[in-house]
Amino acid sequence: MSFSSNTNSGSKFESFISSCMDNRIEELSNEYSNSAEYSEFCYLYNDIFNQIKEALPSESLDLIDRLDCLHGSYLAVYQKFFYEQGFSDCRMVFNLLHK
Repeated sequence: MSFSSNTNSGSKFESFISSCMDNRIEELSNEYSNSAEYSEFCYLYNDIFNQIKEALPSESLDLIDRLDCLHGSYLAVYQKFFYEQGFSDCRMVFNLLHK
């Protein structure tokens, strides 16, 4: 996503906005990770994950661990994409309202 401005300092602006978004995503993630809903999802996910690991032959354990890491990476990218899209949508609405 590109957040450019009309000045020569567009890359500084984009860097600033990205930094602000990263900080906010981190704050929201920390807040959510302390919720009862998150705790319940983690418990259920870990329970199912461990049941699958126990049911798999030992030569497949590396695959399930790699899948778990990939899933975590996917969720991080997914989260950032939707936060950025929400930010972009908000800017569009703001610009429409202030024309």
